[in-house]
Amino acid sequence: MSDEELNKKNRSVKLQPKELVTFCSQMALFLRAGVPLEEGLEYLSEDVKGSPLEAALLKVNQHVQEHEYFHSALGKSGSFPGYMVSMVEIGETSGKMDDILDSLAKFYSRELALKQRIQNAVTYPLTLIVMMSLVVLLLIAKVLPLFENILISLGSEMPGSVKVIMSVSNFLNHNGILIILLLIVLFVAGKMWKATNAGRSFFERIKVTLPVFKPIYQKIYTERFANAMAFMMEAGINIDSALELSKTIIDNNYMQQKIRICIDLIQQGRSLHEALYESGSFPKLFTRMLGLAQKTGELDVMLYRLSGIYENEVNIALKRATSVVEPALVVVLSIIVGIILISIMLPLINIMSSIG
Repeated sequence: MSDEELNKKNRSVKLQPKELVTFCSQMALFLRAGVPLEEGLEYLSEDVKGSPLEAALLKVNQHVQEHEYFHSALGKSGSFPGYMVSMVEIGETSGKMDDILDSLAKFYSRELALKQRIQNAVTYPLTLIVMMSLVVLLLIAKVLPLFENILISLGSEMPGSVKVIMSVSNFLNHNGILIILLLIVLFVAGKMWKATNAGRSFFERIKVTLPVFKPIYQKIYTERFANAMAFMMEAGINIDSALELSKTIIDNNYMQQKIRICIDLIQQGRSLHEALYESGSFPKLFTRMLGLAQKTGELDVMLYRLSGIYENEVNIALKRATSVVEPALVVVLSIIVGIILISIMLPLINIMSSIG
């Protein structure tokens, strides 16, 4: 084995949903076609040359060749989510590995689609904000000084409102490099703090408690929770174990703590919908529908239906937020630029009128 392959084996990379979809769907096809596990891993490694998935597959295949169970090999590679490892273990025990992998592929396909929708909804508004900031800074730092010189040469003075802006312009011109360095330092410090437990918990709590973000993120986490729980209960996992595994799907420490509370309440004798209701982190309608489903014995069916409902609600909420934010940003930019230009042009108009 080459040094390059050994280095790939020694690297632990966390795989993204796109790579997990490829892995699960392809391995399910190989197993259904009767291809031995080791050969399937080798075939897939050849298809994904140069990707993070290849490095993960090399490590998995090494453990499989050492007669490790498949789920154990996935876990020891350090690249696959704990939730997926647990589901593969269930597949090995039940003899339905191909079905489990196929279901996992569908599950991560939905996760990937949700992630892409969120990114698409955020990207354009952020781009607009950056462009707005650049336009305003250009006006203040470069354009206003030119108009100031013109007004002074014509024997006029800048209006009071423009003088305030000019003081900002002069400050930016003289301290621009220091301001840029300070912003870089603050950005890096913010990223470092966000990587800590305290920083991560702070931002994750904001997502589900701040009124601006709560409606959307509550729907997102409810959809993920319902989809994961439906999948696990269909596979025959009991509610306590399913709740434990669902914590690894919901990548939010605050929500994970709420699910931990639900597990404790269930162990005290509460039903699933009562525990979810008392945790206060899921919509009331969601918990009521689960209560009805538990009475009829169709909890997994109801969870799948609710997952689809909240998936649609997330799509609608993201589109609505984007449709409101985009024109609002354009209006704000227009007002700011308009105020600056009017403040500059009025003195020039007065001067031209007096000359005329």
